[in-house]
Amino acid sequence: MNISNQSKTKNAASSRGDSNRLLQLDALRALAIILVLLTHLGSTINSWNADVGRSSLIYFLAHAGWIGVPLFFVLSGFLIGHMLQREDLATGKVDLLRFLTRRGLKIYPPFYVVVFAYSAYLWFFEGEFNWERFLREVFFIQNYGIGGIMDVSWSLAVEEHFYLSFGVLALLTAKLSASPPPCGIDALALASLDSFRTHSAMSCGPHQYG
Repeated sequence: MNISNQSKTKNAASSRGDSNRLLQLDALRALAIILVLLTHLGSTINSWNADVGRSSLIYFLAHAGWIGVPLFFVLSGFLIGHMLQREDLATGKVDLLRFLTRRGLKIYPPFYVVVFAYSAYLWFFEGEFNWERFLREVFFIQNYGIGGIMDVSWSLAVEEHFYLSFGVLALLTAKLSASPPPCGIDALALASLDSFRTHSAMSCGPHQYG
């Protein structure tokens, strides 16, 4: 096997796994998640004790931590774009089904456990259950119409819409362009995800961040 074939094989292997992770960006994603959690913590403390909530630190946590959501969105868009670009360069194609399957296996199992558990709680302990809201939650369309059963899941719906739409765009780009610009797919990821984030913020309101 010559050097060029070895290089192509190595690139293909790295595109199929997570051995080439960008640890710095993973750290920033962790920071974004922590900021969101601190926002919820600050808001909860403020609801318990208004006097404590007026302290500078609690006020900052309750009002400034929202920046973690757009930060997480942008980083996710970059990482997904980078992953698909790497696969396209290594194999000459984008496997849309494999991409969506991998995303689904990471998200759907824990999400649906929470949805069904919370639905059971509403049914047995609160005495209320709305099938329309439940179905909107299940199919990730809770950001439209009357909403779902959990306000905090709006951002996950945004991510799901992005995975589907950007996956299709990446597939079309790979098929229509023999030599895409090095950063084109990353730029497209950022632009697409930001448009979803903006729409969701307008639809749900800033209070929904997190």
